[in-house]
Amino acid sequence: MKSAEKPNEIAGASEIDEKIRRRMADPVAVGKHLRKLRGCRTMRGVCRDVGASYSTLTKIEYGERRIGESLARKLADYYGVTEDEIFYAEE
Repeated sequence: MKSAEKPNEIAGASEIDEKIRRRMADPVAVGKHLRKLRGCRTMRGVCRDVGASYSTLTKIEYGERRIGESLARKLADYYGVTEDEIFYAEE
């Protein structure tokens, strides 16, 4: 066993962890995913329904601001997905 390997490490787990870290570090990817989830709904309508400001959601959707946990929770409930899907969904 190599010294860097952990005895109980699942094969491929570090690769998955790296993808998660990249996604969390990439607000543009999160914003792109949120735009996809929003679909044909208007941004103003989503803002009204979840209690977020238009300015905040615009900046998040265009990668100019990171999404907070509270808003992620509200949007996950609104779109019917998990919070993990908000942060970690594949493109």
